[in-house]
Amino acid sequence: MDNEQYIGDYISNLKTFSGFCNSIFIMINPFDYLQYKIYKTMSWLIGNGSERYYGILFSLYFLNIITITTILIGRQLSDTFAISCGFCILVVGLIFYRKKRERNVIAKYKNESERSRIIGNFAVVLYVILSIVSFFWTARYF
Repeated sequence: MDNEQYIGDYISNLKTFSGFCNSIFIMINPFDYLQYKIYKTMSWLIGNGSERYYGILFSLYFLNIITITTILIGRQLSDTFAISCGFCILVVGLIFYRKKRERNVIAKYKNESERSRIIGNFAVVLYVILSIVSFFWTARYF
């Protein structure tokens, strides 16, 4: 094997691996998937693609940030910090979660397989339960 052939094969393999890693990340972006699952749940409960799911999504993010910050600091956070944190999540959320992005996320996951749907539902339910339990655990012990 000559040097040019070796370099060509190496670059080809690197592109294939890079494409594989990108496709895995695109397929299972946890923030997008959580948004999709909460959207689908709220659509099922209310009957249409309601805007209310943003409140649930932002509340979960808020609970997680407050919980992680409380654990890292090791004591209760001030009310000012919590309000500032909530405001930042709201502003970033309103900038980041737009209608066009919402349509893209829904289109990306709408054809998921039955097995993927079951595993995804389990993961999202586990995430929501752990988020709520850990928030109350830190509120009680810190």
